Amino acid sequence: MPGMVAFGRRWNVGSDDLVIPSVLEIFLRVAWITGIAVVFQLHKDTFNCQGGHLLKTYYIGILTIMALLTIIAICTAYLSLQGTIVHTAPRRNIPKLMYLKLGVTIPELGWNVVGSYWAFSDSTGCDIHVIDAVKGAVITGFILAAMIIIALAITFDPLGAKKRGFGDVSSSQDADGQLESSESGQMISGMSTAAHRAWRSRCRFLCCCLSGDEHSNSAFNDIAQLLADFFEEEVDLVPTDVAAGMVLVKIEQDKATQHLSSVYVNPPITNANMSTANVSTDLMQEGQHSNGTTPGQTSATRCAPKEWMTIDMMAHYMKFASASYGWPLYVFSHLCTGVCRLSTSCSVHAYKSFPDRRNTEKMDCCEAVRDCIAEERDCPLCCSCARPLEYVENDNCCLCNTATIKKVTEIVEEDIVYANFHNKVYEIPFFVAFDHSCGSVVIAVRGTLSLRDVLTDLTADSDTLEIEGIEGSHAHKGMIQAAKFIKAKLESKGILSSALQQVEGYRLVITGHSLGAGTAALLAVLLKPQYPNLMCFAFSPPGGLMSVPASQHCEDFICSVVLGKDIVPRLSVSTMQDLKVKTLRALKDSTQPKHKIFATGCWHALCKLSVPEDDRRLLAESSNISNYRTAERDIEEALQNAILSCTRSRITNRILYPPGQVMHIVETEADSGCCGSPTFEAMWSHPKNFLDIIVSPRMLADHMPDAVTKALEHLQERNARIQHTAHQQAVAV
Repeated sequence: MPGMVAFGRRWNVGSDDLVIPSVLEIFLRVAWITGIAVVFQLHKDTFNCQGGHLLKTYYIGILTIMALLTIIAICTAYLSLQGTIVHTAPRRNIPKLMYLKLGVTIPELGWNVVGSYWAFSDSTGCDIHVIDAVKGAVITGFILAAMIIIALAITFDPLGAKKRGFGDVSSSQDADGQLESSESGQMISGMSTAAHRAWRSRCRFLCCCLSGDEHSNSAFNDIAQLLADFFEEEVDLVPTDVAAGMVLVKIEQDKATQHLSSVYVNPPITNANMSTANVSTDLMQEGQHSNGTTPGQTSATRCAPKEWMTIDMMAHYMKFASASYGWPLYVFSHLCTGVCRLSTSCSVHAYKSFPDRRNTEKMDCCEAVRDCIAEERDCPLCCSCARPLEYVENDNCCLCNTATIKKVTEIVEEDIVYANFHNKVYEIPFFVAFDHSCGSVVIAVRGTLSLRDVLTDLTADSDTLEIEGIEGSHAHKGMIQAAKFIKAKLESKGILSSALQQVEGYRLVITGHSLGAGTAALLAVLLKPQYPNLMCFAFSPPGGLMSVPASQHCEDFICSVVLGKDIVPRLSVSTMQDLKVKTLRALKDSTQPKHKIFATGCWHALCKLSVPEDDRRLLAESSNISNYRTAERDIEEALQNAILSCTRSRITNRILYPPGQVMHIVETEADSGCCGSPTFEAMWSHPKNFLDIIVSPRMLADHMPDAVTKALEHLQERNARIQHTAHQQAVAV
C-alpha cells in the first residue's frame, strides 16, 4: 500500500509487488544475453552474408538494450524488497524506474521489428545459428511485451483517475487548507456512484453470456451495490495487501485456535449416540467468539437432534445432492473414466440391422456405435439418437445429466419422477426421485455450477420468510426466490402429490449442497405445512441463510452438515465485515515486508505445519516506527471506520445463520502433514458458532461435494469398525 501512481492515475499494484515479476524478467533476460553473447562471439567474423552489417548492428544494439533493462529490473527488485506494507518510503523511487523502463522498452520494440525483418526475410546465406539466435531474441522480446500488456490490463483500475484526483485536493481546498464540505460531499458521492457503475459493469462483463432479463438486471444492481459498499476505499490497498492481510489473519488464528468456537470439538458422534446428543448453549459457553462475547447468553436451550439425523442417512442423501450437479461434477471427479462410465447409463434408441427402422431396445452409447461399425453403416451420434424422456426437461441431447443421476444414486430410470435442468437467475435445476431403499421421495436441488447461480448466491440481502406463527423470520433473498420457483414448478405439475400417491407411506426428503442446500432448506420451510413429516439434509449450507427465529423453527426437520473450515457456512455480510476488520488490524500491526509474509504463509500452508514463535512475530504487538507515522495513521483511521461500519452493520442488518441442527465434521490433527491422510471427528454445533471466517487453504476445498462425501464415508467406516468391535466383544463375553 498504497497503489502505485504512474501516468497520472492509480494502479492496482503496490510498489512491493514487483519482486517476483522483476526476478523472472532478470532470469529470462540474463539467459538470452548469455546466449546471444556466445553466438555473437563465436560468429563475429561471419557477418559477410546478405544483411550482415544490419545483423552486427542488431546484435550490439540488443545486447545493450537487454543489459540496460536487466539493470533496471535488478534495481526494481531490490527497491521492491525494502520497507513494509505500511512503510513505503524506501520504495518511493520505483515509479521513476518504471518511467525509465518505458523509455528503454520502446526502443527495444523498434529493435525487435528490425530483427524480425532481418531474421525472417533478409537473412540469405547467413549461418543458421546466428539466425536462430536472432529469432529467439525477437520472440522473447515480443513475449515480454505481451506479458507487460497483460499485466497492465490486470492492474488497470477503472477508478484510478478519480482516486488520484481524490488524493490531490489542493485545488479544492479553502483558505484554511480544508476541503469545502459541499465539494467533499459531491466528490465522495461521485466516487460512490462511479464505484457502483464500475462493479455493475464488471458483473455484466463477467456474465456477458446471460440474457438481460428482469431478474438478471435486478441481481446485477443488488450485487454491484453490495460489492461497492464492501470494497469502499477507506484506505489505499491493493489486492496483494488484502491477500497478505489474510495470511496474517491465518497466523493469528493459528495462535489462538483453542479460542475459536467454530472449531471446538465435542465427543465424537456415532450413529448410536447421535439421536440422544443434547445440543444446547453449553457448547458455546465453553468457548468464546473472537469479539469476547459469550454466545450462550443470547439463545435458549436447543432441542436434541432427531433420531433420523444419523451419519448413515447423511452419507446416503449426500449421493442425491452430488447427483444433482449432473455430468460436469461426475466427469471432474473421474477425469480419466467419467465419460465411459456415464456412457453405460445413457439410454438410446440404436439403429439395428435396417437403417430405415428404429428399435426400442436400450443400449449404451458405446454399444450402439460398435453395432453400427460391425454392420458397416453410418454411425449416428449418441446425441442424435437419444430417446427424449417426458419427465426430463432441458437436459442435453445425450441425457448425460439424467445418466449421472442414475449412476451416482444407483436408482433405475423408472424411479426418476421429474428432472428439470432449466437454469436462470433465481431458477436452479432440481430433480425428484423415488428412494425405495429408505422409503422416501427425494427432492435434490443443484448447487452453484453457473454464472447464473453465482448471481443468485450474491443476491445476499435478507427478505421476509413467511412462517406461520414465527415473527422476525428472514432469509437470503436470492435463495427465497429460487425456493419459490421450485415450489411453483412442483405445484403446477402436481409432481409431489402424484408421486406420494404412488408410494403410500413414503416420506418427503429434500436435500442439496451449497446453493442447493440453502434453497432446499427454504423449500422445506415452504412445504412444511403441507408435508409435516418431511426431512431436509443441507450439506455445506450458506451461513447467511436464516435469521435466528427461522433457524430455531427448523431444528426439528432440517439437518445441516458442515465440513472443517468451509468458508460458505461462515459467509455472510456481517462475517465479511468482521474479516475486513481483522485484515486491516493485521496489516496495521505487521512490521514485516510483504514477500516474507507470503513466503511464510505458503510454507506453512503446503505442509500444514504449526507456526513457530519466530514467524508469529510477523504480527507485532505495536508498530511504532517513526518514519511512517502518516501511513499508520491512515490505516488506523481506516480500521476505526471499518469497526464502526461492522458494528453498525450488526445493528442495522439482520445476522443470518445456517439452518436447523448443525453437525460439524472436523479433521483431527493426528495425521497432519504433507503426506498424512485425514481423520475426521463429528460433533453437534450451534449455528451461532459459525460467525467467524477461518482463513485456511482448506476453506474452499472443504466446500467441494467430493470432500464432504469422503468425510461422511470415513465416518461411516469408522462407526462400522466400532460397532463390529463392540459386537465381537459382546460375543466373547
